[in-house]
Amino acid sequence: MQRITKTDSCWIWSGHKRGSGYGGVMWHGKNIHAHKMAYELFVEAVPEGLEVCHKCDVRDCVNPDHLFVATHLENVRDRNSKNRQAKGDKHGKHKVTEEQVREIRHALSQRPKDTPRDDYKAIAERYGISEGQVYMIVTKRQWRWLD
Repeated sequence: MQRITKTDSCWIWSGHKRGSGYGGVMWHGKNIHAHKMAYELFVEAVPEGLEVCHKCDVRDCVNPDHLFVATHLENVRDRNSKNRQAKGDKHGKHKVTEEQVREIRHALSQRPKDTPRDDYKAIAERYGISEGQVYMIVTKRQWRWLD
């Protein structure tokens, strides 16, 4: 409890934090998330195959009233339904920016439909990406939310 700062709603873990923003703690000889430890201390053991998730979406919150267990798929769906997934410029592996995606789409929308895909190669080289990624951007299989 000495590593927890209580706010009006969340209990913020003030101990070690991982690069992801989640609290980290050694507990029973294992390095686990602080919110998992809190769930197990205040609620019950986490059943095999389930994850501890946040209702409040505050990564370092350990308030047991804000925690629930779910499968990984349910956790991912919860994240996506709240539009919290890393995408675009916020994704750690992005190679182009939103502005560059718009430039690529604009450039290729200007060419005649029967033009060979040589344009893809030139654009790929210009932006340091593959021709396949150019195709995925143009067809909105990547960056689909972006106008």
